[in-house]
Amino acid sequence: MEFPHVVLDDLTEDHYNRWQTQFEQFERTRHEGLWVRTQDPRNADVSGWSGPDDMRRRLVHFLYRYNMVENDGRYQLILEAPYLWVHLLFPENELNHYIQDLTEALEMGNWMMQEEGMYLREDLRLQFKILESHPEDQLKGREFPDKYRILEVTLDSPDTNVTKDEKRRPWEVLALGIREKDQREYPTIVTNLSQIDMGKHFPAQFELGCGPSIEAGVPALHSLHEVYSVRDLDSNAFLFGHQKDKLLVEIAKDPESFFERATLMYRSALHAELTPFYHLLTRLQNRKLLVGPVITNNFDGLISRAGLSETFIGDYDFYHPPTIEFHPDAKSLIVVGAHADRRRILSQARKEGLQVIYVNPEGYHHHDGSFTSYPLEGPKTCDIVIRMTANQFAQQLENYSN
Repeated sequence: MEFPHVVLDDLTEDHYNRWQTQFEQFERTRHEGLWVRTQDPRNADVSGWSGPDDMRRRLVHFLYRYNMVENDGRYQLILEAPYLWVHLLFPENELNHYIQDLTEALEMGNWMMQEEGMYLREDLRLQFKILESHPEDQLKGREFPDKYRILEVTLDSPDTNVTKDEKRRPWEVLALGIREKDQREYPTIVTNLSQIDMGKHFPAQFELGCGPSIEAGVPALHSLHEVYSVRDLDSNAFLFGHQKDKLLVEIAKDPESFFERATLMYRSALHAELTPFYHLLTRLQNRKLLVGPVITNNFDGLISRAGLSETFIGDYDFYHPPTIEFHPDAKSLIVVGAHADRRRILSQARKEGLQVIYVNPEGYHHHDGSFTSYPLEGPKTCDIVIRMTANQFAQQLENYSN
């Protein structure tokens, strides 16, 4: 597989302008993802912990560098260099299955072994090593049962440039411990805007999750959980064990197919069109009913394409608590389509006297029309939950405000 790798070809100047607006100006040309999964009594329902000998651990960290280049008057979106690091701490007998599956998949994928534990497939390089212990664990005094071993796999290319600080991020997040779930109280549930006096909640500041992006055609962030074998989307259980965790085997067998799925979010964001919800935000801003920048961790830049200013928060505030300067004229914080843990932002908004309003259907529809409930984790009794999608909210608010 050659790098730079062409992700999208034959693009127009309009796509180039979108790239500049959505990605370049906010330095979102680097796409990063990180998951830390450990077994612990506090997460036994999803990790499978059943006793003190259950100390399995799975860390996945990727960082991809994108760019857009001109080619004979047209443009190409390219993946300049990949970086993927997978760390598995498992009982030795279970880890041996991973190693056997990986080596067989490397042979099936026509990789060339350069030396023990290092394989090449054109510009793509895969290295793995087996450790009895890790220096980071020794430094923190972490101890594990006998016969636990570590498998670390790194996937990169000759142009990959990842700093030591970036490589340390999984360990920094691991050191923060397990995120305790927020406690849901008894918010006011609303299914029609006529049920509340929206007039007293504007001007408002907005915070966006991935709900509006999904309606614009960008895959949900949880789709990456499937790509990287993070969790079972039906049961929410962590994917521990080689029979469920197929990430390494899929990469080794067919890296082209893997990167086709791994780059889907950037391809989709570049092609996405603004929905009625984004147009509503623009009109609200023009009428001074939307104040301050839109708060979001969405990487797709659709807020910028809509001509709105934004405050970009790069990760869950559980790990990187941001300080938000709310607009002094804002009467409420309207949180649209967000399931991520933003408890510190919301707590700050409440302390400053803002009404917290969620716009969220608290579930999602499948292609067959069925609906899966997905309740919000932490609404408080003083909050309002409007059970609508972003576009449903836009339609009703448009009629209401008129």
